[in-house]
Amino acid sequence: MTKVVIGGCGYVGTRLAELLIDKGDEVLAIRRRPPAETSPIRWASADLADPDSLSSLDLECDFAVYCAAADEPTEGAYTRAYVQGLNHFLERLKECAPQVRRVVFTSSTGVYGQDDGSWVS
Repeated sequence: MTKVVIGGCGYVGTRLAELLIDKGDEVLAIRRRPPAETSPIRWASADLADPDSLSSLDLECDFAVYCAAADEPTEGAYTRAYVQGLNHFLERLKECAPQVRRVVFTSSTGVYGQDDGSWVS
């Protein structure tokens, strides 16, 4: 069964998709724009803040990982990526993959708040 990786162009999403491919899984990775290069990863593009862009995707899978991130460090971008985007993805997943066994949400450095120049410890 297919594994879905949302945010497949970032560091975590890319490495996870590659690991799943190496294990022999079929992977559908979703990102804003598909890459130009070819790979064993099946790519799709979607704007997670727009539920219509998800409507054409076949998300039938047994496992999904949400690694999508905000594309700019603003409150609006965080809301679009982590609240609206996740909600739209989960709604579409309910339609396409009622058998999904697990959905994993990964966070980002955005959880640390605005950069004030000090080290996070």
